[in-house]
Amino acid sequence: MTIERQWIEVMKSEVPEAFSGTCPFVPEAAFIDAQIKLMAMPSETPTWAGFLHKQFVTPVRQMFALGATTVVLAFDDYAFVPRAKAITQAKRRERLTPIEFIEGQQLPPIPPTPWPAAMANRAFKARVVELIIESIPQLLSNGSAPRVDSRLIVDYKETNQWTWADNGTFTMTPWAHVEV
Repeated sequence: MTIERQWIEVMKSEVPEAFSGTCPFVPEAAFIDAQIKLMAMPSETPTWAGFLHKQFVTPVRQMFALGATTVVLAFDDYAFVPRAKAITQAKRRERLTPIEFIEGQQLPPIPPTPWPAAMANRAFKARVVELIIESIPQLLSNGSAPRVDSRLIVDYKETNQWTWADNGTFTMTPWAHVEV
């Protein structure tokens, strides 16, 4: 089963009274479906830096700004993606030709177009997820770093947690070593 990418817009149009312009409470934790964010390349930011900021850094910062002390950024781990999702992905591939990209290859200097054709290549998609995971802690530390009590949990093939110190530096801890 695949969730329609525009589900939140559909819900907002169907039941607008269920949504408010501000968060009505201070959340302890926030969840971001990074797979949905990964699939969209904003037209106004066709660079890797623009993509990372618009799709990942800004939403994580917004969750911290709302008061969440924990933000979970979750990607699909393809080893555990259900077979049912393959049906939807096969339908997507019928409409486009995936780009040529092999495992271990470096990303191009700018994101390729059309973006959906790039996302149809699993090796390319996995390399983009690696770029995001490698980049986001430092990008979050640039400018105003998250509060000292903040933590970012990234769930992909391995789950890791990043926490920040007073001076804006961050520490990564594999989830297996995190005391919950």
